[in-house]
Amino acid sequence: MTGVGPKSALAIVSAIGVADIENAVAQDADSVFRSVSGIGPKTAKLITLTLAGKLLGSGSGVDSELVAALLGLGYKEPLVLAALREATGNDQQAKLRSALAILSSRASK
Repeated sequence: MTGVGPKSALAIVSAIGVADIENAVAQDADSVFRSVSGIGPKTAKLITLTLAGKLLGSGSGVDSELVAALLGLGYKEPLVLAALREATGNDQQAKLRSALAILSSRASK
């Protein structure tokens, strides 16, 4: 991302942590980034704007590999994410089957 180099990125991750970064971006809370030494208001806002919609929260219950697989099959991201949240299964394969069944039933309506 322009304006944030590897040194700044490492400082942010070290100071805040990944979960708090995800929460800050989701809530558009650039003040969280401003608390990191060397990150000013413009850079903090740039971070929240650039990452908005790009982070897949670890607490979302959605596996990025499953998302990628379903996107590769041509399904749209909002439908994929909704289907994976509803899908049941104890492992990736079962969850993928469940999500495909959900997506197939929605496509036929």
